[in-house]
Amino acid sequence: QIEYQLQSTGSAQIEVFDLQMRRIAVLTNKNHLAGKHQITWNTSNIAPGQYIYRLSSNGLVATKRLIIVH
Repeated sequence: QIEYQLQSTGSAQIEVFDLQMRRIAVLTNKNHLAGKHQITWNTSNIAPGQYIYRLSSNGLVATKRLIIVH
């Protein structure tokens, strides 16, 4: 699960990349209300390892790493 908070209502996109920065998933790409949100990503068909996810919203971008283990 990925939790995130938006300061204002607007479009938000969460993308997941492998370490070579190839996009492997778009978890959301729609308008969200301001406040806390949570998204569940089913990783059963994703290889274990390190990945990067990027949240883009209202001109701001946040990037973090995540590790998938099965």
